[in-house]
Amino acid sequence: MKWFCLSFILLIGCTSQESVDSKKPVKYHKPATPTLTKSGDISKGKALYVSKACASCHQMDGMGMKGALGADFVNDTIVLSKTDEVLLDSIKNGIMKNGKYMPPQKKILKDQEMIDVLAYIRSAFTKKN
Repeated sequence: MKWFCLSFILLIGCTSQESVDSKKPVKYHKPATPTLTKSGDISKGKALYVSKACASCHQMDGMGMKGALGADFVNDTIVLSKTDEVLLDSIKNGIMKNGKYMPPQKKILKDQEMIDVLAYIRSAFTKKN
C-alpha cells in the first residue's frame, strides 16, 4: 500500500499546470464557403466541357447518369460545396471515389482551361435559391 501511495504522490507531483493547459479542446473550423470561380470564362468553360470529354461522363445535364457514370453536379450537393481548390485538384490530378475513377486532366487541359471548366460547372449546375 505504501508503494501505491508513494507512486500516486509522485505522479501528481510530476503533472504541471502547463501540461494540463496544453490539452485545450481543438476548435472546429467550418470549411471554406465555395464561390463561383471569378477568373474563369464560363463560355470557354462550356465549350471545353462539351469538347474535352467532360460531358461524356458527367453528361450535358451535369447528372452523370444520376452519379452512375460521373459525379452528379445537380443532385449531390456535396460535390459543388467543395472549394475551388479541391475541385481543381480533382480535375487536374484525377480522383477515385466510390469505385469510380476520373482520370487526371493535366495533360489535356491547361490550368486556365480547368478554371474555365469549373466556372461553367458552377454556373450551370449550382442550384439557385
